[in-house]
Amino acid sequence: AYPSAEGLTVYFHDATGRRATEQRLRAREHILGVAGRMARIGGWSVDLASRQVTWSDEVCDIHDVPRGTSVRLDEAIAFYAPEWRPVIEDHFTRCIETGAPYDLHLEVITAKGRRLWVRSIGEAVHDAAGTIVGLQGAFQDITQQKRAEEALEESKRRFRELAESMPLIVWSAEPDGAVDFQTRNLREYSGLSADALAGDGWLQVLHSDDVDAVRAAWGHSLATGEPYQVEFRIRRADGVYRWHLTRALPFRDRAGTVRKWYGSATDIHDQLELKREAEVLAQRLTTTLESITDAFYLLTPEWTFAFLNNEAERLLERRRQDLLGRRLWEEFPATVGSELEARFRLAARDGTTGAFRYFYAPLGRWFDVRAYPSSAGLAVYFRDVSAERLAELRLREQAELLDRAQDAIIVRDLQHRLVFWNAGAERLYGWARHEVLGRPIDELIYGD
Repeated sequence: AYPSAEGLTVYFHDATGRRATEQRLRAREHILGVAGRMARIGGWSVDLASRQVTWSDEVCDIHDVPRGTSVRLDEAIAFYAPEWRPVIEDHFTRCIETGAPYDLHLEVITAKGRRLWVRSIGEAVHDAAGTIVGLQGAFQDITQQKRAEEALEESKRRFRELAESMPLIVWSAEPDGAVDFQTRNLREYSGLSADALAGDGWLQVLHSDDVDAVRAAWGHSLATGEPYQVEFRIRRADGVYRWHLTRALPFRDRAGTVRKWYGSATDIHDQLELKREAEVLAQRLTTTLESITDAFYLLTPEWTFAFLNNEAERLLERRRQDLLGRRLWEEFPATVGSELEARFRLAARDGTTGAFRYFYAPLGRWFDVRAYPSSAGLAVYFRDVSAERLAELRLREQAELLDRAQDAIIVRDLQHRLVFWNAGAERLYGWARHEVLGRPIDELIYGD
């Protein structure tokens, strides 16, 4: 505004755009300042002519000095820990002489004596003629990052130590399935180096017949994140293949993404061999029990059927699939409170063998029963003696009829020994039955 005799002359122009630009610049500076404080990062510069160092507020905060502090180059270098000073001096000198930039992780000791890890980045500043006239760069407090890295390394070290102490193969893999760690057990077992086994190199020690199945199972787990479990053969350094059970579980982050796989491989070769031998023995035993003429069944300590042979099915008139796992007393209720129950319980309690003859009314059959106790339960052998029992009864009836006859009736065997002597013979010859049975007939009747 300019006053004059005529009045006031006013000049003006629209500054709205410039004001908006200034506001945006201030807002950006504020955001950069906030970001710098949150990230603990700031800037610095050095004027080589004056050897004076300028620090931003964030860099001053990191060094525990008042904001606006300006130091000389040698004073700035002195903040670095003694063991790191030769490193920063070397890179600083090369940057001045050749313009080579640097990006270093170093330790500083602040004005308050705090020891911090920092990231120091520097580059040369050139004048219009291309001469290096100064340096500038960034400076960041990375102490928390370093501590996290150290904690991670410590965790890895402990994992490796624990894994190496275990008597099995322990391994880990990246999310894509590439093996990145295996204990020395696998290296010593296979005779291959860690590098040879890394990635998918471990597949070379698998039996060729197992590779396709292992690839399919591992690929499925990698694709779905499901636990991995498979049995396969691993070649030993001497060329012998042994069976191993291999398992792995995924490690996920908070979002559920798989970040790592941790697994183990356990030698189960001897167990499988014992299992196969046991299966062969069991088959042989089953074949033997099926081939014997006696009926046989095995009861568990809980009195449930564990095995029946074909003859047992025939005599009991029940199918084995209907009896296996079922209790004896419930399937054959007529045995409850019987002599059979008493004999079975006595044999199981005292560990003594029991042998007896038993009539099972629901089937109308007589059985000769032998029960053998063991830790597995009670082994029962039995056979149908109904026909023998009937023959004995008939013989007894005939003997009673002969005994009641008035005539003397004598029976001898092929060796001329007396096997029957009725009451008539007792009256006629004067000898009682117990005195003559088993003696040669010539001594009693035809002798001198």
